[in-house]
Amino acid sequence: SLKGVCGENCSTCTLFKNGICKGCIAQNEDPTSVLCPIYLCAVKKHEISSCDLCPERYCDLYNKVKHQKPTGLMLQ
Repeated sequence: SLKGVCGENCSTCTLFKNGICKGCIAQNEDPTSVLCPIYLCAVKKHEISSCDLCPERYCDLYNKVKHQKPTGLMLQ
């Protein structure tokens, strides 16, 4: 099972299943993709591999992205 930077298993993630998120590697290493704000925050800002390791775990940014409607706006 593939676990994203957000800490969620991609196979059970609504955003992944609906094609909004392509997964951390595909989404963030493809120069034509919009970078995921959760990935940018965890990996680039805090230099950690997962939100599970963040002292601000499940912050407003996390909740905004993870609880968006399945049509998605933040990753498109």
